[in-house]
Amino acid sequence: MTATEQRVAQEAVTAVIDKCVAPYTLILDSWPGPRPALLEWSEPRPGQGRSRRVAVPGRRRGRGREYEQEVNLVGPWLLTALLRTRPRTVFVQEMGLGAVYAVIARALRGCRVVALIEAPQNRLGAAGVAPWRRWLRRILARGIDAFAANDEVTAAYLMDEVGVPRSRISVGWWLAGFPSGAVPAPVRDADTPLRLLYVGQLIKRKGVDLLLEAVASADAKIHLDIVGEGPEEAALKAQLSRLQLDSAVDVHGQRPYDEVAAMMRRSDAVVLPSRFEYLGRVAVEAMSLGRPAVVAQGSGAAESLVHHGVDGVIVDSSNPVAFGRALSELAEPRYRASLTAGAARAADAFTPRAAAAAILRAIELAGRENWRAR
Repeated sequence: MTATEQRVAQEAVTAVIDKCVAPYTLILDSWPGPRPALLEWSEPRPGQGRSRRVAVPGRRRGRGREYEQEVNLVGPWLLTALLRTRPRTVFVQEMGLGAVYAVIARALRGCRVVALIEAPQNRLGAAGVAPWRRWLRRILARGIDAFAANDEVTAAYLMDEVGVPRSRISVGWWLAGFPSGAVPAPVRDADTPLRLLYVGQLIKRKGVDLLLEAVASADAKIHLDIVGEGPEEAALKAQLSRLQLDSAVDVHGQRPYDEVAAMMRRSDAVVLPSRFEYLGRVAVEAMSLGRPAVVAQGSGAAESLVHHGVDGVIVDSSNPVAFGRALSELAEPRYRASLTAGAARAADAFTPRAAAAAILRAIELAGRENWRAR
């Protein structure tokens, strides 16, 4: 592409990412004159839509069941749409049924396929490394022209576990946060409580109960906002009363995306206390606004995203005393300012514009050689 085509393409892809928050979806593009578009099935409406359904076959929690076992059922009309529209490039997130359709379209129509890989699948526990899943990924990988990996950890997973050559992997954060970039931190006086924010489902795996125990054990004044819904809500509210935190914690339920962004801007830090976490997209959103993320050891964010003591804090969320001590340290203004400055320096890497650039690099990589000759 020429410099002008590159600029136009980046603006077009940025606009698509802005619209859908993050490219969890199939994206089509046509060159020259890029016209990226989203297929309707992929808009963020869990369990709804004419071509996408979420089936939950069970919620067993034995070995390898750290994650609820959900299956995305993508209707075959998606393949029909790909064959009819004849896109030059198809993007798929991860390597599921959508990727199967894209690879079939590639064989029949000659389009390029780029897979957006968020994090190593082995973070999903035994379910993520089941032999049949590994076999499927290795087979699909042969029909995918290029991979966009968020980071080097994910790139190493693709090479070691999926058998993808390094030459077919583009590394860069394609998972976007908010478009505005870093915003100034709230001004707090000495008597103002540390303002923390949790955003996510209220389920056992997310560890909100661990966060409440930590807030109760902390020496500092803390106000916690909880945004989300889920089956643990009643138990968490009972825990609030038992810990006498009713005045220090507000449970807001599900809130619109723009309102969540505003709450992040008003917060001092965002907390992800999950017992298990694939990556932790909320941490990406927080850092895109220049807000430190407090994440649990063993989460994907702790491994790939947050640098302890630089732009966030990594905690042992299973130890409420140590967790509470870390929150108390965060309340110290000088330390918090240092972390906020670190998160602000990193913010530009997580904006939709940066994600668009990462996706465009993958497009160019996919077209650099004739992978169909493999």
